[in-house]
Amino acid sequence: MTIDTKRLRELLAKATPGPWHTKTECPGRCCWHVFRDLPLYGGEPDDAGNQDEPIVMNECSEDDAALMAEARNQLPAILDELDVGAAQIAQLRESLRKAEQLTQVCGDWNLDEVEIDGEMIDILDLRDEFRAALAQEQGESNGSS
Repeated sequence: MTIDTKRLRELLAKATPGPWHTKTECPGRCCWHVFRDLPLYGGEPDDAGNQDEPIVMNECSEDDAALMAEARNQLPAILDELDVGAAQIAQLRESLRKAEQLTQVCGDWNLDEVEIDGEMIDILDLRDEFRAALAQEQGESNGSS
């Protein structure tokens, strides 16, 4: 499954601003409400005349209300983490591509093995490992050269 962060950000921008909260007048029953900011329940109406008006759903279960509010409140941070992760993956992929090219240079210099972490690694095996990883990142089914 691909996460469409652009679409999620568009929906987030159009949704009622957070934070969202949940509240009920009758705990233990199915009448939980999701509010923007804090629910009023008997407070003074806001400037638009709204009072005690749930923004998402009336009479949902406590668990559903909690999930909706928490998902809305955490979604911006989740999307930011996904963006950071995608940038890190792109950077690592570029480093992997350069490492694969380096194995070619080692082969051109007639180096059959290279020492990595105290272990001698065959250059061709290393190159194949890099190519397989790059092919997997590109969604290819195999790492053939």
